[in-house]
Amino acid sequence: MLNREAIISAHQFIDKNRTLIAFLICFFVITNVYYFTYFFITPSPGRSLEHPLGWFGWFDQGHYLRQAQAILTGNLDPGNHFYPPLYPAFGAILQPITKYHSFFPVNFGLILIYASIFILLFGRYIGHLAAAGCLLVGMYQTPLMTIQWTVPWTSTASAVWLISALYFLDRYLRWRHRTDWSLRGRLVNAALFGFLIGLLAPTRPGDFIFASPIALTYAGFVTVDFFKGTRETRHREILTGAVGVIFYSLPVLSYLLFNMMVFGDPFGGYFDRIEGSGGILLADFFEKAFSHLLASHVFYGEVGADWLSNISLFLICLAFLPVALFRSPIIFRVAACAFIINMIIVFSFVDALPTGTFRYYNIHYFKWGAPIVLAIAFWFSRRMIIGTGSARRDGLFGMASALAVGLIALSLTSQYMLTPAVFRIVDERTVAIEFPEPTMVDFIELPDIDAGWQQVYFPRGGHVVINGNTPLRSISSYRYLKMPEGTRLVFHRPIEVTTVQLALYEGASIDQQDTPRAQGVRVSLGLGSPLTRPPLAPPVPHS
Repeated sequence: MLNREAIISAHQFIDKNRTLIAFLICFFVITNVYYFTYFFITPSPGRSLEHPLGWFGWFDQGHYLRQAQAILTGNLDPGNHFYPPLYPAFGAILQPITKYHSFFPVNFGLILIYASIFILLFGRYIGHLAAAGCLLVGMYQTPLMTIQWTVPWTSTASAVWLISALYFLDRYLRWRHRTDWSLRGRLVNAALFGFLIGLLAPTRPGDFIFASPIALTYAGFVTVDFFKGTRETRHREILTGAVGVIFYSLPVLSYLLFNMMVFGDPFGGYFDRIEGSGGILLADFFEKAFSHLLASHVFYGEVGADWLSNISLFLICLAFLPVALFRSPIIFRVAACAFIINMIIVFSFVDALPTGTFRYYNIHYFKWGAPIVLAIAFWFSRRMIIGTGSARRDGLFGMASALAVGLIALSLTSQYMLTPAVFRIVDERTVAIEFPEPTMVDFIELPDIDAGWQQVYFPRGGHVVINGNTPLRSISSYRYLKMPEGTRLVFHRPIEVTTVQLALYEGASIDQQDTPRAQGVRVSLGLGSPLTRPPLAPPVPHS
C-alpha cells in the first residue's frame, strides 16, 4: 500500500507539474481521437469502395483538393481556385507524397497548435488542468463536434490564427506596463499579432468581421498608451503600432495580389461568390437565432436540427457570454464579443439554415470558440463555488445572469396563423397560388408538390414571381424545403403576397388525385411563462 509520504510526494509532483500534465493529457487524447476518427469514423478517402474519394467527393473538400493540386503545379486557371489559397497551399505541400491524405498531417498539426495555445492562454485564468478539460470537452463534446476537427476545413486554420491572436493580445495587456519588457519584445509581439490577424485574409476573409474586437482592443490600448505616455514611450507606441500594421498587411496584400493574378481583380474570386450567395440580412437574425439554437422545426420544418437537440452543453454555456462582456477579465470580454459577432454574422447569412448545420457540418463555423465558451462558463462557476469576496460576487452575478438568459429562452412561444389559398395549375410546369387578399406570410405549405430531398433542397431551374411582376432570387430570397408531406416554400423575410407563381424546379411533381392544396403561414413569436408555456408550434396542419 502507498504510505503517507508517497501520497504527499505524488500530490506535490502533480501540483508542480500541472502544466506539463495538462499538455500530456491533451496531446494523448487528441492524438488518439484524431487517428481513430480519421481512419474509422469519418468518410476519409479510401474507406469506402462505393465512395472512394470520401470527403473529397463533397463540394467544399473537392475544391480544396483541386486547388492544392493547382497550387502545386502553378496552375492559375480561375476555375481551380475556389477558396482563399492558404489552407489549400498547406495541403499542396504533401501532394507529391500522398494525394488524398495530404491534409492529414496539416489538420493534426493545427489542432496541436490550437490546443497548446489554448492551455497557455486560459490556464492563467482557470488553471492548466481545467483549461485542458474545457479544451477537450469543447472539441469533443459530441461526435458531430469531434468530426469537425478531422474533416478538412479552412476553419481549422482560422481557429489557430484566432486563438493565437488572443494569446498575443493577452500577453500585451499583461506586460505593457512592465519596465523589463524590452522594445524588441514589444515589437515582436505586435508583429506576430498583426501577422496572425492578417492570415485570416488568405484563409477565411469573413472571419475578419468577428476578429475585429481582438484587433481593435490591441490597437485601442496602444493608442491609449500613446496619449498617456511620455515622449519616449510615445515613440515606442508609434513603432509598436507601425510594426503591427506592416506585418498585418503582408498576408492581406499577398492575398489581394493572388486574386489579381488569378482573377484579374484584387476583390474577385471568393469575394464575388460571397456577394452572389445572398449576403447578410441582419434583420433576420432573431428568427434565425431562434431556429438555429432552440427550435429548428418552427420555421424550417425539421425537428432536432438545432443546438438544443445536438450540442446542449455548448448552448447552456452560451448564456454566460452576455455577462462576460461586462464582468470578466479583458481577454474573456474580447473573446465573448468576437463569438457573439460570429453568431450574428452566421445566423444573419441568408443561406445558413438549421437544416444544414449538422447535416452538412456547418457547425464548424463555431468550433474555434467552443472551448473558449466552456472556459468562460467554468470561470464564473468556479468563482461562485469556491471564490470569496468580489470573486464570489462575480460568480453569483454571472450565474444569475445566465439563469435569466436561460429562462427567457425557455419562455419563448410560437404560434401559426394559417391562411388558405387557391392552388391553380397554369400548365404542366407552372402553378399559381392565390390569396383572397394581401397576406403576410413567412412560408407557404405546398403538400401536393413533391420530389426527393436533394431535388427540393438543391433545386435546379424554376423561379418564383410574387404579385404578378416581382421575381425573387433563389437562395437569397427564398428556399424550398422537403417536408414529410410535400414542400415548404420559405421566404427569408416575411413578405406580403396576393399571388405567387411557381415555375417548378426540375424533378418536382404535383399530386392531382385530389384538388391541390396550399396555405400561407405566418409565425408569431412571443414570451410566456417558462413553467406554463405550451409546446412550440407543432407541424403545420393541412386544410
